[in-house]
Amino acid sequence: MKLVMEEKLSVAEVSRRLDLPSNTIHNWLRKFKEGKLGEAGQNYRPLTEVEIENARLKKALAVAKMECEILKKAAAYFAMESR
Repeated sequence: MKLVMEEKLSVAEVSRRLDLPSNTIHNWLRKFKEGKLGEAGQNYRPLTEVEIENARLKKALAVAKMECEILKKAAAYFAMESR
């Protein structure tokens, strides 16, 4: 909440920096303003080890795909340069 309230960062920027959905940040802000921030997340069950690993692998795959696209573009660029 400090990033949004005191440092005046946008919810989108905080979401990007913390790698969290913007809806989560909005919910936390709403709970904070209501004085109920301590209640946030109490209705959710903890993630299982498999769910945690799945999320980690999805993130790693997304990074690998992005790197692959960058390498493809770089290869195409340097192929054009060498002609």
